[in-house]
Parts: sequence; C-alpha cells; structure tokens
Amino acid sequence: MKRYFVLLLLLTIVISAGLNPPVIKLNKSVYKIGEKVIITVINPNNEPMVFPNPNPYKIISVDTGETVYTPISPQVLYKLEGRKSFIRVWNQTDNSGNQVPPGKYVVVVQWSEGEVKSDTFEIKGEEENTIRAYIMWTALIGLMILIILVFVYVSKVK
Repeated sequence: MKRYFVLLLLLTIVISAGLNPPVIKLNKSVYKIGEKVIITVINPNNEPMVFPNPNPYKIISVDTGETVYTPISPQVLYKLEGRKSFIRVWNQTDNSGNQVPPGKYVVVVQWSEGEVKSDTFEIKGEEENTIRAYIMWTALIGLMILIILVFVYVSKVK
C-alpha cells in the first residue's frame, strides 16, 4: 500500500512538473458578514493539473496568520483538465461552524507543486455600517439645527 502511494505521488509530480500555478479568483474583494465567498480555481495550462483532494483550499486570517477553515474532503487525488476551472463556496464559518470575525483573509490552494494564495479579501462587520450611519445622522441633525438657527436669526433681524 505504501509503495502504491509513493508511486502515485511521483506520478502526480511528473504530470504536474513545469505547469503554471492555478489562478484563484474571488467574486468580490469586500464581503458583508455571512455573505458567501465564491472561490474559482482555474487551470491556466493546456495540460491537466493535479490537486491533493477535491477541496484543496484553506482560509487564512491575514490579521492572525491562523488557518480558520479547511474543508473536510476525501484524500483522493483530483485532476483538473487543462483550461478548466472549479468553484467552491465558503460561508464564512470556521472549522467549528462559527461565523469568522470581520477582518482580512486569503484563500490558499494546495496543488502538486506547492501552494498559491489569492488576493486578500475583507469581511466587514455590522458595527462599521453602524458607525457610518451614526456619523451621517449626526451630520444631518447638525445641518438641520444650523438651518433652524439661520431662520431664527433672519426672522429676528427683520
């Protein structure tokens, strides 16, 4: 069994040797809490590319450097034909099923020749929207008070 695995691993390395790394595309760069992150992995080569399993990615927090999510997947080699892609969806939960906190994250895809990182993406929390709304309403109320004071001043001058 061990020989079979070693031979399969060597064959995988030979098949993938000299290939360009996979390309990772995300549908957005900024997400709201709970919004699905759509991950597309593209084989830019004409030849097939081999991955260690059908879900060869993990999500890493840029802020802490920790892996927050790794999908459970059967440990079977996954071959992606040349110029093809596959899509995976992450629902912003960690390995325990809890919502990850707001912050910056990166997708890391493992393939036969190493790892490739996506561009950084951000998950923004509700508190950021609340602060913006507070500032906007405060400015609006201030403007209304100013208008009222101008009317009072103008009416007293006449």
